Amino acid sequence: MVADAPDVPDAPDTKSRVDGRTLAQLTGAKTVANVALRWIPPFLPTLERAFGATTTQLTTVLGVGETAGLSTVFVGRHLDRGRERAVMIGALGLVAASAVLALAGTLAAFAVSFVLLVLGVSNLTVAGQAWISHRVDYQWRARSLGLYETSWAIALLAGAPIVAVLINIFGWRGPFVAIAVASVLAAVLVAATLPPHAPEIHLDRVDAAAAVDGTHPQAQAQARPAPQAQQRAQERPAPQEGQAQAQGQPRAEPARVSSRARRSQARAHSDARARSRPGSMGETGTACGACRDAARRRVGRRTAPPGYTPSRWARWTMRASRVR
Repeated sequence: MVADAPDVPDAPDTKSRVDGRTLAQLTGAKTVANVALRWIPPFLPTLERAFGATTTQLTTVLGVGETAGLSTVFVGRHLDRGRERAVMIGALGLVAASAVLALAGTLAAFAVSFVLLVLGVSNLTVAGQAWISHRVDYQWRARSLGLYETSWAIALLAGAPIVAVLINIFGWRGPFVAIAVASVLAAVLVAATLPPHAPEIHLDRVDAAAAVDGTHPQAQAQARPAPQAQQRAQERPAPQEGQAQAQGQPRAEPARVSSRARRSQARAHSDARARSRPGSMGETGTACGACRDAARRRVGRRTAPPGYTPSRWARWTMRASRVR
């Protein structure tokens, strides 16, 4: 008796989608970080007076600071292990730290704070996208990512007027203080909302190594033979190998034709057809029977002869169609 194979666990729900409240909280947290990044260019004259710098100096700081976005290359492996929550909390902490550091009011402090700001915003973006991708099925994933990325537009549509009001009331330090407080609150909200554990493996994220080794349940189910096929395999008699050798009869080897001989034969048939074809395109040539049969077989198979280039195969099929 053959032991029964273990049952394959039920597949996860393919209609799973992220909770609307959780998605709104993630979008709000990303909006705070995007406001911290996007309000600086429109209010650059205000910052010039605050830091005693020129437009060239501030734009140079902005350009060099954008290179901090390359850090997402190194954070990606942590996101693949299900650490999106920790990355998002750390990114919001960097946004808050950058706002506090900018309150010093010097160009050097602003340069360091902008590098921290880009680090936080870029890693928060990829962490949120990874969190949604790991937990939402395909039919809801693009929609959820689209809603999450609306924070980029909301940051300027709603954030810029709020920043302008804060500057008019509290001066240039007002937006930095508000962003620092909002970032801390967003980090606390993310820590309290998102689960700390990694997500379960979805059907569309099967581990390649497990699938190759056969340890994954799906790989085991695919490798398991069907009952009918297994029964037919047991009833089929075993092949009698070496029967011809036992009777003293040598086994006939199939005739082997080299690729060069096949190419030469195909070229000879092609030249014979070219010589026997009349000049008119509409008339049918009187080629040899072997050429006609070979052409019909190749048209039926729709495969190029050995050694033929695509252009030669196109000419061959054109001639074969006229033969038919």
